[in-house]
Amino acid sequence: AAIPVEGKIAVEVGPPAYDERVKNLLEIGRAIASEYLLDDLLKLIVLVAATFNGFEMCSLWIVDEATGGTLRLASTRGVDKDLFEYRTLRTGEGVVGRVALEKRFLAVENVLSEPLFKEKKMAERFSLESMLSVPMLIDGNEVAGVMNFHTGIAHRFTETEVLPFASLANQAAIAVKGAERMVRALVVEEELKTLQKIEEAKKIVMRRKRLADAMAFKWIQDKSTNTCSSIGQTAEAIILAHRT
Repeated sequence: AAIPVEGKIAVEVGPPAYDERVKNLLEIGRAIASEYLLDDLLKLIVLVAATFNGFEMCSLWIVDEATGGTLRLASTRGVDKDLFEYRTLRTGEGVVGRVALEKRFLAVENVLSEPLFKEKKMAERFSLESMLSVPMLIDGNEVAGVMNFHTGIAHRFTETEVLPFASLANQAAIAVKGAERMVRALVVEEELKTLQKIEEAKKIVMRRKRLADAMAFKWIQDKSTNTCSSIGQTAEAIILAHRT
């Protein structure tokens, strides 16, 4: 059972009941097949992860391919993201970056004495002691992110204890990648809709203003600038005006 320690987070580090562990994994499994948007999914994963073994604090970092594979702090539980001094890390930087680089977990018994750990001020403020950092792997090779679990009492994690966390992290990786693909698909779909509206609006302008293709498009661009609207909004307004 958890032992309350003055000024520290009381955490039960022992293994949870089997049915509770399965329930948590199933929660992530359901998310994989759902249509969660990425931000909502990240919040769900962190919530499940924080209660997975009785921890009160955990953080989730995802690989940001748009910035060359840096790791971005995506969601937290127990400590607000704004309290983190470092919210982006390069691969190999800090505990999180090292775990992502080596694709294997790292257990730290005392974060204040660990050179790789970068959030020492936060650890002192919230009396954090030990940490488990686990890579989120897809097919055992592709790194989608890193999950961190913190305790308020010193604990030495064994490889046996790490196994359920690795399973949780890998399930989360699949869910995150699925959500990212869905977001990209939605963005592409929205861009196609916008292009179709611009094309329709351009034809309307060509007929009304007797302009060539390029000049009609420039007319829409100028209209967009003058009205401080996006070109998609301007095109939609032209179409609506034509239909009424």
